[in-house]
Amino acid sequence: MALADFAFGLPPAAPLAPVPLRGPDEPLRHGWTFVRAELLRPVMRDFGASVNDIYLSCLSGALGSWMRERAGGVPRNVMALMPISIRAPGRELEDGNRFVGARVRLPVGETDPARRLTAVMERTRAARRSSARAEVERLLDRCPDAVAT
Repeated sequence: MALADFAFGLPPAAPLAPVPLRGPDEPLRHGWTFVRAELLRPVMRDFGASVNDIYLSCLSGALGSWMRERAGGVPRNVMALMPISIRAPGRELEDGNRFVGARVRLPVGETDPARRLTAVMERTRAARRSSARAEVERLLDRCPDAVAT
């Protein structure tokens, strides 16, 4: 299965209603859908992508389409906050959460799904490399459990 087939040809598990622009006094509206994991596995295998990479790529594509349609253009910098595990190798099975938030610039201007996924993967890898894992892990090791987990 090609990424373009995944990104454009597979229907979501439930239809999504269009979200109209809202005024300042109107409540926020949320929508979601589910995608079966077996549909993601070929893309993960073929591209070496993670589930988070695919999610951010699809989110980037959806935001870009929405912005082009509604706002007439796409801003250069649209950021997402992504959790990055800072758990040291060999400590994966320990209790508690060990992650930091990293800002990742979304490629909302990229319309090609394969190039968009590649851009997301490059950016998430760079964020993981610069996450200060060792320093934060040492800090969390010194914190009381109520603070560190």
